[in-house]
Amino acid sequence: MSTTAPDPRPVDDLMVWCGRRPWRQDLPELWQRRHFAWALARSEVRARHLDSALGQLWQVLNPAFMISVYFVIFGVVLDARRGVEHYVTFLVAGVLVFRFAQDIVTGCAQTLNRNMGLLRSIQFPRSVLPVSVALGQLLTLLPGLVLVLVVAAVDGVRPGWELAFLPLVVLGAGAMALGFGFIVARAASTVPDVGQLLPHVFRVLLYVSGVLFSVDVMIDTAWVRDLFAVNPFYCAITAARWAILGVPTPASVGISLALWSGAALVVGATWFRRGEHRYGA
Repeated sequence: MSTTAPDPRPVDDLMVWCGRRPWRQDLPELWQRRHFAWALARSEVRARHLDSALGQLWQVLNPAFMISVYFVIFGVVLDARRGVEHYVTFLVAGVLVFRFAQDIVTGCAQTLNRNMGLLRSIQFPRSVLPVSVALGQLLTLLPGLVLVLVVAAVDGVRPGWELAFLPLVVLGAGAMALGFGFIVARAASTVPDVGQLLPHVFRVLLYVSGVLFSVDVMIDTAWVRDLFAVNPFYCAITAARWAILGVPTPASVGISLALWSGAALVVGATWFRRGEHRYGA
């Protein structure tokens, strides 16, 4: 039996939704609910550190401590900073962008199950929930971006015109991560164990995305370096480093990031919508 566009029929003051609505109906409603998405995002960010003495200051302290650990282990002990100018800034930019994308994907994996009561009580486009996760992580990233610019200034980096493209890089990384987030959100709504697997997946991605080391310095084989260019996380990290450090970067990195961002968002959102009538059922 084919599923057609819904015909909402009032039954005892309730709205029954049959099937899936077309995009031309969903997009305007999603835009109308943008304030709802922002409210969810802000409440999540505020609630994250309410039980700690330092409160929202942990949004800066957590990445700072994590980056310090990575610097000691990889930069000093394993000498990953060899051949990399301004390694501290290089490391901070890579870690922040990677964590930004990771937290969007892992947050989306939990959002449907965590908001089951909301799903069962209010009719709204379910896409609002993954979008609110991405917005919340964007709010969390803003102090980190200030941190990386401060670190860059202390590290002797003088950003050039490339810095103007940093917002576009962040939006591209966020769109790419949101696309993957839509996919894992639907998968986790059926198989909750998906959320348990994601930390292991991202642990592998941490080491194969050039977060902690320079691929150009550490990898001698040309075709292996070319493989990194098809890794969307590597492309996002490398593009961010280009914007902050002004290091020469192949145009293929930006093209790959743009393609991944558009493709992941369209495919992920489409697949998520196809299961929308099941969320909260």
